[in-house]
Amino acid sequence: MSFSDLIGQDELKERLGISIEQTSAQSFLFTAPAGMGKHMFADELAASFVCSHPTREGACGKCNNCTYFRAGTHPDVRRYETDKGKKSLSVATIREEIIPDTAVASQIAGKKVYIVNIGNIELKYQNLLLKVLEEPPKGVVFILLCTDASLVLPTIMSRVVEFKMRPYTEEEIFKILSKHNEGDLPEDKLRFFSSFSAGIPGKGLTLIKDEDFMSERDEVFEILMKIPKRDYTGLMFEDFEFFSGRQERISDILLLMMWFLGDLSSLLASMDTKGVKNRDKVDRMRSFLSENKGLTLKNIYNASEAVTDFNRDVKARVNFEAACCTMLLKMKKEFT
Repeated sequence: MSFSDLIGQDELKERLGISIEQTSAQSFLFTAPAGMGKHMFADELAASFVCSHPTREGACGKCNNCTYFRAGTHPDVRRYETDKGKKSLSVATIREEIIPDTAVASQIAGKKVYIVNIGNIELKYQNLLLKVLEEPPKGVVFILLCTDASLVLPTIMSRVVEFKMRPYTEEEIFKILSKHNEGDLPEDKLRFFSSFSAGIPGKGLTLIKDEDFMSERDEVFEILMKIPKRDYTGLMFEDFEFFSGRQERISDILLLMMWFLGDLSSLLASMDTKGVKNRDKVDRMRSFLSENKGLTLKNIYNASEAVTDFNRDVKARVNFEAACCTMLLKMKKEFT
């Protein structure tokens, strides 16, 4: 595999190609939220450093070094994510494993590469790596990873070349999901997941394998469609129970609601489906609008505001039940 085989991040891939040719920089840092593919890009950069015939496109994929690397058995590549059974890397791992090992010569590649998730090292302990990053032994390359640069000491930031990953476009995520579409999901579903991923491919890759998510999406849709005829008992007990049982995923649930409300607005303003995100629900939404002819764009806007207010209250740790029931009551008022 080469950089060109990776989808998206074209500017980053260009910078990575330049880094392979230069010999001055020996410490690099990938910053990106979880699910952006920083480990994958870090791996490709690491492969190019131990490859016998690297180019600006990355590793050749054919030499012995590449074969060992792809098999996960290259003796000159070290990976440090967390200590076994822990959520972080300990002082002992840094002092007794990483730093002493940098003084040992490479075995077959001429370079040694250390892939370290520095975001899993407490700030007060990151200084232990400072000297080896500032004056690394000849042939030693550090590739650091973290979700945000704020998790890294400024003194270390000044000694690394940072590769900051940008959000992916919907089309790029669609290509990534299509490549991993083992369940043969139809195109409209893949495009829905591409949009819902909000620029993070890992989220889409998780969702296409999550059968519960699609079931929840259908339930959210049914709740919205039934609100105009729902009695207050059903609203305050049955519908509330749905939200209460999914508090750990409430952000995604509320985003689904906002998308459905946005689609209703689009269809109310124009019967054209261009821009509608939930295309598989168009017929049902049109029937809903036909049955509720008094519904206006202002009503839908106010309903959306109720969802936004609930989301804000959840983040502010306002009583969940009170905030949720307030949202449902406001939506009931607007829809009737």
